[in-house]
Amino acid sequence: MADELGFPKGLISVERGIGGRRTDIVCYTKEMKPLLLVECKAVPLNEEAIQQALGYNEKMLAPFLCLANGEEIHTFWFEGKKRVSVPFLPAFKDLYAAFQRL
Repeated sequence: MADELGFPKGLISVERGIGGRRTDIVCYTKEMKPLLLVECKAVPLNEEAIQQALGYNEKMLAPFLCLANGEEIHTFWFEGKKRVSVPFLPAFKDLYAAFQRL
């Protein structure tokens, strides 16, 4: 999927520890700033899973979060205090363009 969506392999980190927690996948910008935190779950993607991902992101500070399991994907971000979500993982170029507008 990373190839299909144009995520450069050199900008992807898998299962790294940060701040006493372990992230599943982190995708970085070309400037090596966190862009996307991906949390892989074996359970349904519910509010509890979202809160766990938000907790992981407290140290990472990625502007985009993605939850995925074997059946569904949800990517979300915040616009002010409002959580916005789409049921897919956008392409790297789209996330990077949005990041540059932040």
